[in-house]
Amino acid sequence: MKVLCILQNQWADNPDQINALHAKHPGMRNEIISRMLFRGSLTGSRIEAVFGDMMKNHAFIFDEASASVVSNNQYNAPYNASHVRKTIARFRPDAVIAFGSSPRRAIKDVRKAKREKIDLPPVIECVHPAIQKPGWMQEMLDAKSALKAIFKQLQLV
Repeated sequence: MKVLCILQNQWADNPDQINALHAKHPGMRNEIISRMLFRGSLTGSRIEAVFGDMMKNHAFIFDEASASVVSNNQYNAPYNASHVRKTIARFRPDAVIAFGSSPRRAIKDVRKAKREKIDLPPVIECVHPAIQKPGWMQEMLDAKSALKAIFKQLQLV
């Protein structure tokens, strides 16, 4: 099974360096995002803690709701619904996890689009993994349960 995980936006101390990396390797955007995500970030460590067992057996692809790279992890760059739509169309995932408010709003806009309609797979809305409020773990575990239910349902088809 293939899962597209959409986060808010990529951030780095030196955004120009990351933008240059994306420009140098345009076909590796998702691999770059994934490598940066799992090299010690709170977001990556929480995703791995909750979904790690599933990530071993299924293809998890990571992208952002915004194509912008920002220099402050507190800044939420504006989402780009067209980018999200194209990413979903390119990967054709079995499920999408929208981590945080920007990905949820982008998915909502993709659903409302009249011109460039696509068939959306099941979408699971989840808190952003780096959120600093009580209950984040349970919300992420609920998202994991929802993903397992989707997998079970798809295997019956």
